[in-house]
Amino acid sequence: DGVADLGITGVDLLSESGISGHALFTGVSEHAFKRISPWYISICVRVVGLSGKVTALTAAQNHFCALIADGRVQCWGNNNFRQTGYDQPALPAFPATVPGITTALTVAAGFEHTCAVLPPGGVRCWGRGDVGQLGNGFFVNISSPVVVTGLAGAVNMDAGQSHTCAGLTGGRMQCWGYNEFGQLGNGPGGTGVHSPTPVTVNGINMDAAGLSYSSNNQAVVTVDNAGNARAVGLGTATITARYDSKSTGTSFT
Repeated sequence: DGVADLGITGVDLLSESGISGHALFTGVSEHAFKRISPWYISICVRVVGLSGKVTALTAAQNHFCALIADGRVQCWGNNNFRQTGYDQPALPAFPATVPGITTALTVAAGFEHTCAVLPPGGVRCWGRGDVGQLGNGFFVNISSPVVVTGLAGAVNMDAGQSHTCAGLTGGRMQCWGYNEFGQLGNGPGGTGVHSPTPVTVNGINMDAAGLSYSSNNQAVVTVDNAGNARAVGLGTATITARYDSKSTGTSFT
């Protein structure tokens, strides 16, 4: 109803920031619009300078990004931590193309950082990184996209205020960044400890194909994909169960 009230028709995409009352639209004209909250401007204004068909939109506190059909990402708005990818202190007056991003599959804007999924499943982030929300192993702000360390197989992703989560092939999930209230989902021992690299969310598809078993001596013990071990000879062997970076082993004699 709100879109109709604004006189906009043919809307294909909508992205809204509940924090600051902004909304973005794309419609049949293949352009994005910005509606600033009633305290500022109560009409839709056209975003000038988007260089292609917009296929996805994301709105944060005070910056915005559009995914262009050819895989580029363009951002505009507040740029105090270079969250638009524009490496200048000034606010970009028009959508700025994020350098180094040419094959993005999706884009998500956090409070003052931005991330994009790229094939074949990696993620790159830029902007504010003081609590590890860029995922590159450091607690620093970076103006250009950096690779999220140790992450592979991302199929989707979303950004919170100061943390980011990615859904992986097989149904698992990993998150990084701010964790004061357990946002990363890695258990009571991780709560309050911010992580600058991805950690696995506990209990999300833990029985998926990401769990594997191996025997270091198959002449003594073999093990199948379900973890069922079978003795086949004399000697000593160790069965190891692995899930992401975690592993545990049991010895057989």
